[in-house]
Amino acid sequence: MEALAEQGPLTGEQEVELAELRPKAQQKQKKKEANAKRHQARKAAAARVAELEVLKEQGLLTVEQEAELAELQPKAEQKQKKRERDAGRYRAGKVAADRVAVLEALKEREQLTVEQEAELAELRPKAHQWQKRKERDAARFRAGKAAVARVSVLEELAGRGRLMVEQEAELAELQPKAEQWQKKKEGTLRGPGRKGCCRSGFGVGGVGGAGAADGGAGGGVGGASTEGGAAEAETEGRQREVSQGKNGCCRSCCGVGGVGGAGPLAVEQEVELAELRPKAHQWQKRKERDAARFRAGKAAAVRVAELEGLEGLTEEQVAELAELRPKAQQWQKQKERDVEWHRVRKAAAVRVAELEGLEGLTEEQVAELAELRPKAQQWQKRRKETWNGTG
Repeated sequence: MEALAEQGPLTGEQEVELAELRPKAQQKQKKKEANAKRHQARKAAAARVAELEVLKEQGLLTVEQEAELAELQPKAEQKQKKRERDAGRYRAGKVAADRVAVLEALKEREQLTVEQEAELAELRPKAHQWQKRKERDAARFRAGKAAVARVSVLEELAGRGRLMVEQEAELAELQPKAEQWQKKKEGTLRGPGRKGCCRSGFGVGGVGGAGAADGGAGGGVGGASTEGGAAEAETEGRQREVSQGKNGCCRSCCGVGGVGGAGPLAVEQEVELAELRPKAHQWQKRKERDAARFRAGKAAAVRVAELEGLEGLTEEQVAELAELRPKAQQWQKQKERDVEWHRVRKAAAVRVAELEGLEGLTEEQVAELAELRPKAQQWQKRRKETWNGTG
């Protein structure tokens, strides 16, 4: 409403509505700022306590720092207890949901005992509560992600002086949501104390570096995985980010309970890690199966080429050729799909470069640029991994 007021005079009804809504909005904003300050204070206290305790272990603590540590420790402990309570509630809810799924499957088969029926009745509310929380978190995440994407398009238009009044109001409304989502995402990825840790592997589910062992198969399977399972690739990327952070910290050396000895994970990180682990394990198994199939298909194609080049095949060779041909054909089709995947994304990268070099883009071109950028980034990432020998 205030964004509209800046654009020009409001109608009588809008002024009345604005006067009515302003106090509530200000009160909500003040409460939000107060909560944010308390959160930042507790976060800073926890970080400072970690620094001071390191100095204390080394015997380098001054008298002033000892007093500071004694003052800050209760705040840090309070934050830690809240984090542990939240994490405990989440884990209990997840356990309840898993158990309810098992009991309901038994109930459908009419194999539930009296004790299990009582257990099911007791656990259902906890499972429902956990599920609702999970859905709320997912909805907030999707809304924030959508806001970020829309803000990107609108800011592109604003930078070219092509923003309409309605779009300016929309941009003003969406920017806080997008910034909040981005900050939360960056905070989750970074986590506390992640600098300078080793890059030996992922530690969580052993997702790291599996592609290197695949040798030549890695490139082919990687393209196929992106074509047929973008969700798995995205899961791998998030697992990599959560496990390692932006500065390459690995979970294998730090342990799940704490990152490099700097303290435990945030509640959001524990929740995300618990949610991503099964997907990462599933993705890793699929990657290994795909790599094995790729190698077998390639070997079949080589052998088929050898047999087809021979004259006067024996009965055994004819039978072998008939058995290997389908595998070789399947491998060839997969290879062609990989080539097409790269071709589409390379074309997207070229088009993105063209559009970014233009001035005064139309709204259609801005939308096209927003649509093509992810594909171009995928292609650039694949090229970089290939050059580094990790793709």
